[in-house]
Amino acid sequence: MDIYVNLFSFGRRFFHAPWVIDLSRLVNRLYYVNSGSAVMHLAGRSHELHAGMVYIFPQCHDLVITEVRDFDHTYFNFFSARTLHYGSVTAFPATEMATNSFFEYVNWLIARDPERERSHEMLETLLKGFLSTLELYGPKLPYVTNEAVNQAVRLIHEESPTMTTALLAKRLSLNESYLIRLFHGAIGTSPMQYIRTCRVLRGRELLLSGASVQAAAEQCGYQSATAFHKAFKTELHITPSELKKQYKQLQ
Repeated sequence: MDIYVNLFSFGRRFFHAPWVIDLSRLVNRLYYVNSGSAVMHLAGRSHELHAGMVYIFPQCHDLVITEVRDFDHTYFNFFSARTLHYGSVTAFPATEMATNSFFEYVNWLIARDPERERSHEMLETLLKGFLSTLELYGPKLPYVTNEAVNQAVRLIHEESPTMTTALLAKRLSLNESYLIRLFHGAIGTSPMQYIRTCRVLRGRELLLSGASVQAAAEQCGYQSATAFHKAFKTELHITPSELKKQYKQLQ
């Protein structure tokens, strides 16, 4: 089973208290809990994370962490061309398929390569193999099976600054109303809202990399910095300027 995977980030982190997840990319998140526990909230539901378990969260922009207790976890943030159903969470013991041994090796690689430069390509390959193994022998991941939805998600990620629902429907040769129903049923939101989210999150990424508000607005397809400011505030409940100020204070 060939699975396309783009690994954005990985690592091992230890937290004594809740932390804010970087949601600048709509990525799937895979967690292996080495020790401790935490509670995560997604799509209005709570999920308790316990030691010795593996959890896979779909790409989302509303994942929140609470009730952390000495939470030591290894993580992969990745995008897959096969989209997971919004709100679905997969959980299974790491004893299945010797997954604990897999993460012992991952932890060893991370410890050997703290800058994560040499191990990125290797871990991307390992993750692809792991997901393929799950598909064949492990818990079945709740992938969206409709190829039109998967193609729509790929197009949005690639072309969010210029994409519209009408253009998306035209590119997929689908009726616009039908596409909206199809997309919402699988992803949990409308194509236009998903496009807006991708544009804003792309803008957030640009701002954190040093771009000005005006430059981020232009690169994300907004007609003005004012329009970008309004969309950013609506989506993330913070203004672009406030985000840049907070980030500067953390450095």
